[in-house]
Amino acid sequence: MIQSIQYMFKRIIMEYKMKLVMILLITTATLSTLETTEASVRDVYDDDILHTTSYQMPLEIEDEIINHDAISKTNASVEKNIPDFCQCGNTDCVCIAPANVTQPWTLHQLLETLPNNISLLSLSGFTFGLLKNETFRDFSNLRRLFISNCSVFAIEVDTFKSFQNMDNVGLDLGMNNITNIVPGTFSHARSWSFLSFNKNYNLGRDNVQNILHDLENKRVNSLSVVACGIVIETLDKSFYEALIMSGLDRLQMHGNTIRTISKDAFEPVKSSLTVLSISNFMYVAEDAFNILTKLKFLKLGGMQASSLLLKMTLDLNKLQYLTQLRLNMFSLQPVNLEIGNLTTLRLLRLIYANSNFDGYRGQVIRLLDTSSDLKSVDFSGNLLFQYPEEELCQLVSGRSNLTSLSLTDNYISKLPLCTFRGLYKLRILLLKKNRLVSIQKDLFKDLYSLKHLDISQNAIIFIDASNVEQMTALSRLYLRENAFDCNCDLRPFRDWLSQTEKSKRRKILVNYQGEMCFKPLARKHEFVHNFTIPWIECNSGFIMITSLVTIGSILFCATITVVLLKHFWKDILYKKMVYKARKHIGYSPIQDVPIEHDAFVSYHSEKQLWIERDLCTQLEDGEDIKFNLMFDNRMNLGESIFTSMGQAIHTSRNILFVASRGWVAAAMNQLEVDMALLKMVDDHRDMIIVLLMEHIPKAEMSEKLRMIMKHNTCFKWSDNERQQARFWRDLKLELGKHHMD
Repeated sequence: MIQSIQYMFKRIIMEYKMKLVMILLITTATLSTLETTEASVRDVYDDDILHTTSYQMPLEIEDEIINHDAISKTNASVEKNIPDFCQCGNTDCVCIAPANVTQPWTLHQLLETLPNNISLLSLSGFTFGLLKNETFRDFSNLRRLFISNCSVFAIEVDTFKSFQNMDNVGLDLGMNNITNIVPGTFSHARSWSFLSFNKNYNLGRDNVQNILHDLENKRVNSLSVVACGIVIETLDKSFYEALIMSGLDRLQMHGNTIRTISKDAFEPVKSSLTVLSISNFMYVAEDAFNILTKLKFLKLGGMQASSLLLKMTLDLNKLQYLTQLRLNMFSLQPVNLEIGNLTTLRLLRLIYANSNFDGYRGQVIRLLDTSSDLKSVDFSGNLLFQYPEEELCQLVSGRSNLTSLSLTDNYISKLPLCTFRGLYKLRILLLKKNRLVSIQKDLFKDLYSLKHLDISQNAIIFIDASNVEQMTALSRLYLRENAFDCNCDLRPFRDWLSQTEKSKRRKILVNYQGEMCFKPLARKHEFVHNFTIPWIECNSGFIMITSLVTIGSILFCATITVVLLKHFWKDILYKKMVYKARKHIGYSPIQDVPIEHDAFVSYHSEKQLWIERDLCTQLEDGEDIKFNLMFDNRMNLGESIFTSMGQAIHTSRNILFVASRGWVAAAMNQLEVDMALLKMVDDHRDMIIVLLMEHIPKAEMSEKLRMIMKHNTCFKWSDNERQQARFWRDLKLELGKHHMD
């Protein structure tokens, strides 16, 4: 029972490992011609970033792996006692050499443990050395064979005889050390789906020629001899002559050494080739690639143009089906590049032209202006920092069709706000390996469709959080190796990182874990996404501003006070007089004087009717409080007018001035005003009430009258009934507060 459980546990572990292997194989593949935007976008990455291992898989191998059924455990696995380091399914087996074994497995020993009905076999990490004749004779269904990184140095002529007369066979012998290929070794199969020898560094030209002769008159879909130590003085049609009937669709041979590519080099495969990658040549004839009329994918690099030869012209304008163009333009000498008419292009990768990029910029801008299908561009390593802001924006800004853009490794220290304007569909943006110091506000304003942003390996101190807050689709953010200043300005970005990390609604893979603050020194051991900072440090400016505002306000108030004192000096003198009256400073009150009236009324004869009809009716005959009024018609006529008036005022609690223009003009009002002021001083209390019956210009008033009207209780009469009701209410309240004491 225990042994069964252990066995099941081992099988589960191996199944997990093998699935990981399959995933790695897929992710390390060189991409085939891309038919969708997603596929086009993902290829913008640098090869070193995409490839998790140093091995580059041929294009067709990826297709084979992707199209295969997932590996699952079968009864055959149990019957054959398959090793734990192998995982087999219905028709597939994947074996990875175990580490730290005392006795290495031979190929013969390993094959004896595997089911012989499989059609796909992948072996890696072993030490097989020599592949012997008829090694796979018992595997009659085998059509896909991967032997990579297995230290194979030689192959006997009948090793793959089991492929005799088979169609659509696939063989990968990459990452070995094959130095000898016997003629006839690959002649057994009737047609090949793919044949790969990548990174057999010592394979050499002669062995490759033997392989090509074996393929004569055979159908070959894909051939890959990347970095195989091939050295060719002049690549002409004789090199591929054997493939004239092959219908070759894909050819990869970059990483070798070629001096000259002649005009007829690809003549034998011109009618069938759709994918070509080639590099490390010094000169190419002007129309060497234009004869490939069906070409869709072209990758060129390592063009070491020599000044000793004619200046190289690379004219690709006749490739009217080309959808992907990848050019590594690193060269000491500039190349005459003609690509402005490639209107079908969907991906352009023109990288590491350095200062020579200026010679290509016009062609690139023309291409960007005319090609509506161009979705992905890569301008890495072109020293774009040397261009003025308007020229940099001309290159990128407003390209609304772009979904992917790389400006990696361009020594850019500042990006103008116009750089990414109008890039509404952009989903991938790579800005790594520059010298960016800050991501200012609104730089990424139009990038609300962005999913992948890489700003790692810069010198970024500050990022305005508004740039990322509006990126609702963002799923990848890379920040590593920057110089973040963890100060108050960076807090909004820190908070966004922290909230994003905790958000259940929005999952973002952010490569910032372990990214420490670069400064200040006190926070060098804190992380960018959760550094702490004292409140007072971030509000010192507010405190200083508040202090300055307070001091300024005090000075302002003092200035206003001086101005007001000068302007209202007479008002102040009048107030002082009233104050002395109230406090009885310097005056002696008249004692034992009886109060007989609630108010003495001073008015002009023109208001006689109003006094008798309205004022007396409201105050003396009211239903709530009845007041006792005194005015000239009620005074004792047996005495002089002055004596009677003085006595009436002296025995009244308040004095009402019914102010009209006639009253102001009459001389009698001056006497009444003086008597009222004298009464106010004697009784040291407020007692004057002004009833303003109409508008009276100040110019018609005396200075004393203006002060009385301004600083004593004043009620304005109105013809509006509602306003009249308020007038009587307020007047009664004013008279009643003394009356009710």
